[in-house]
Amino acid sequence: MTSLSRVFIGNKFMAIVFAVGLAVSILFTSTITLSTIYLEESIERALGTLDRHMVLSFISGKNETPMDMLSNVKKILENTDEIEDIGCLIYAAKYQLKDEINVSISTYNASLTLPKDTMFIIITIDKSPITLQPVLYVSTRIIEYNMNMNKNFTVSPNALEESVVYGELFNKTIQVTLYKEFYRSPFAELWRDYTSYIDPDGLFQAPYTSEYYVVLLTPINDLESIWNDINSHVEIITGLYFGGYWIEERFYNIGLEPREADELISAYRYAKDNGYAVVFVGYRYELKKVVFGYSIDASIRKIGETIYNIGMDAIGHGYAILIMNYELVSALQQARFQEMFMRFSTIIGMLPSFIVVWIIASRLPPVVISVMRKIIALIRIRGVSIGSLKRAFAVSVVVWSIVGLAIGIVVGPIYALVLKKISLMEAPRYIECVIQDIYTLIGLGVIAIIAIVLSIRKSFSVLSRVAPREFTRPTILAELPMIEKGMGTGSWIILVLGIYYVVKTAIGFSPMLYMMTHHPESPVLVILLIILAILDPIVSFLGPIFFIYGVAKLLVAYPGKMTKIVNAIVAPFVGELKNLVSRLLEVKPARITVAIMMIGFAVGVLMQGIIGAYSTEQTMNTIRDVAYGTDYYIYKGFNTTYFLEHKDSIVENATKFVEGEYSLIYIVGVRVGDLYVGDQKINYIIFIDKNSFTKIFRTPNVLGVDANAIDLLSSLDSGKAIFIVGTQGKSIEDSNYKIVYKKSVWDVGEEICSIKIIGNMYNLPGSLVFNSLSAAAKWGYAMVSETKFGIMPGAYIPTPTIEPFLVMSINDVDKVVNKINSTVREETVYAEGAKEKMPWAAGVAVIVATNHIDDEEKIKNAGWRIYDATARKKGVENAKEFFMLGVRQSVSAGLALYTTSLIAIAILAYSSIYENLYAFTLLRARGVKSSRVMKMALAEGLTISMLGVIPGIILGVVLGYNAVRSFLYLSALPELQNINKMYGIGFLVEPTLEILLPTIGIPLFIIVLSLVISYVTYKKVLREALVVLGSHI
Repeated sequence: MTSLSRVFIGNKFMAIVFAVGLAVSILFTSTITLSTIYLEESIERALGTLDRHMVLSFISGKNETPMDMLSNVKKILENTDEIEDIGCLIYAAKYQLKDEINVSISTYNASLTLPKDTMFIIITIDKSPITLQPVLYVSTRIIEYNMNMNKNFTVSPNALEESVVYGELFNKTIQVTLYKEFYRSPFAELWRDYTSYIDPDGLFQAPYTSEYYVVLLTPINDLESIWNDINSHVEIITGLYFGGYWIEERFYNIGLEPREADELISAYRYAKDNGYAVVFVGYRYELKKVVFGYSIDASIRKIGETIYNIGMDAIGHGYAILIMNYELVSALQQARFQEMFMRFSTIIGMLPSFIVVWIIASRLPPVVISVMRKIIALIRIRGVSIGSLKRAFAVSVVVWSIVGLAIGIVVGPIYALVLKKISLMEAPRYIECVIQDIYTLIGLGVIAIIAIVLSIRKSFSVLSRVAPREFTRPTILAELPMIEKGMGTGSWIILVLGIYYVVKTAIGFSPMLYMMTHHPESPVLVILLIILAILDPIVSFLGPIFFIYGVAKLLVAYPGKMTKIVNAIVAPFVGELKNLVSRLLEVKPARITVAIMMIGFAVGVLMQGIIGAYSTEQTMNTIRDVAYGTDYYIYKGFNTTYFLEHKDSIVENATKFVEGEYSLIYIVGVRVGDLYVGDQKINYIIFIDKNSFTKIFRTPNVLGVDANAIDLLSSLDSGKAIFIVGTQGKSIEDSNYKIVYKKSVWDVGEEICSIKIIGNMYNLPGSLVFNSLSAAAKWGYAMVSETKFGIMPGAYIPTPTIEPFLVMSINDVDKVVNKINSTVREETVYAEGAKEKMPWAAGVAVIVATNHIDDEEKIKNAGWRIYDATARKKGVENAKEFFMLGVRQSVSAGLALYTTSLIAIAILAYSSIYENLYAFTLLRARGVKSSRVMKMALAEGLTISMLGVIPGIILGVVLGYNAVRSFLYLSALPELQNINKMYGIGFLVEPTLEILLPTIGIPLFIIVLSLVISYVTYKKVLREALVVLGSHI
């Protein structure tokens, strides 16, 4: 490295280049890490319900005891670091009797002879979820053998099949049964799950129609004693018959290299022909050690490496392995689409932030050269060529960028872990993931190279214009050649599009949606809307960049406008010296542009992410809670006659299973005809207890048509009702109405009761559940069906399709049901040509809504059913996590830009105050007090930060609060049209602590930093200004 390069590398202002490299690296690695974590969590959620991830079979031909084989297999798996939990071990082996064995059947006082050469199969399980006793399964041929050999043998096959028969084998009590009953044993289901439906016949090639054979199923506790007793009576039979090419192919599907797969297959084929015993074992991986969110292929390869290591360890013990079940690999293979989608969406999501970084990268180094103008001019006076200066500057840019990139690779994953609230102990693993993923490194390298090239290219242009005579000019005038007067057409277009983007996001405007809903007739308006609709994807994608860049260009290009803004900011601090502060800023256009863009983007993107996280979580939680209400619903349908006669006992039976808070709800519906309120047909009537309902169910106030849902529910007394408008219904006036029952639309109708409608609501919390359970009132059973808008596999937003219904007080249920019971008659209906009597013409679904139930089996055994809403809520939770991924990416991008801006603003504030030395010294020489000069320095630092903070706050608040809500509200998709009103999603900014803290804290920190740097610089550099007047200018 030449001494000329050291001049640039050692200059404190080059830290700005370091900040750009740091921003690039943090932005990229933190976003990639967030995507990695999301994909890992998605797979973990998908696999969370699996009892095991893989089932292996270990095949042995060694002459060893079953206990030794079980122990060896367990050691092999326990020595595998990637395995988290080992399930049951099932041992099975085949032998042949060397002589006859008698089994005394105590139940019939008979003796069952097992003839010589009988195939004797032993099966055991090391830890069973069920209680087992020794069971001897005998083939029909053996029973026939005994009946032929001993005419007094009275135990028939039917006796063994139809009753529980006990006997003794080696002084142990056993159960004796026919082999064909094996699959009715408690052990059968576990056997099938572990062995991929390979039954003992297929495993040992022992068809009971042509062989003498028995199967002894023994608990692990009895295995050793039984084995010791029987060992002298049996000899090994080699040859296991299971597997085949279609199972062998699995070795090629789990990430093994062809050579590795061939080794394991070869070992298996030899063991299959020469083995006699097999152990089936299921286990779970520790997902964090085998599933890497950055690459499905890497995850499958890691699993393959683990299987290969297990296989080679098994071969070392004299065993071979075969894969019986590989659910984890199957799930990973199915997640390939999700991985591709995540990679694509992540890159697209990062692109605007990288454009910002690239813009800043092209702007910052020229500022550095402007600040170093005197040093560069002095070097040129000494005869150094422009080419040498360019090479030295390029080297310094590359060196500082590499340092920033290297630190960012470590800091980025840490940012992601902090955002996800994951222990920092996991940081090394995710840093390793970044380093090991070649695609991540290539992507980071490409983005960094683009930033470096932009930095160097623009800087060379400025560097070429630095003449030796610049040494004699004050540094404060260095940026005068960079001043631009006025804005071009392109800049105006960018500014207008940026402002349009902010406004349309704030008010929730979509040109496509407006044309679909309002059908404008003016040709000019239609053309304008079409143009805006065409530009909408571009504006939505690059809108923040357009806004901040346009504002920066506007302020710099029109100094007069900026002067007015600066005067308004600094007037309270410096009084009549405000114009001087404005002039000092006007001669620094490059720094002002960079400051506005850096602070604006940093504040805007970071606030967008933080506020957006709060907004997104609240929005998705509201959808979840209003759609499904509470977690569990205990329900049952009754006809109206039975309900009226047994209401008290029904309610007692329903509520006795619940501990804690609950809400009792009735849904009344008619199967024949319809109910009406005025001219509005209603789907059903729901009766609630207003006090318990509002405790159990979360009710957004905007569910009310007049944003008064809570007040309406609180006012629901006897004789009053709330009309639920539903998806396509219309509100009705608050007035007195009659509920009327009509058999058909032409029927005059019969009055049920009079009610007073006190208000209208779009929906009722738990509506999707009530919609399904209303069928229990009409048909006796629930009809669970709903439409969904899929986000990702397993992630969706339920789209409401709610017909109008009525909500009444629980105090009115007896009166209404009694009238309906006497009005709605059972009728004979025709079904497939036969006359059938309906179970009931009108019914009541009794529902107990609660957040906790203790014993599901007890509830079901009592004849009640359970609607578990938690499973459906998971789909909304997964959709929330998907949206939160984008929000967290905004936070990580904001943190990267914020970190960079703090470094850059500190240096810019320092250089700006330092360059004002000449002006400040003259002021002091003319008798201006030091305190006033210091206020000028502080005012300049405050102005630099405020010019970027203001547009940043506008951008952050508008985008952060409306991002996900706008997606739902502005969507042209019919499925999402009604979500905002049907789920009570509000669009007004609520002044909550979660919003106020980032709104105030994020910009305030930059302002405080700028003021501190300005103050420290002034005190350190200018306190002796009068003494050194002009000495270093």
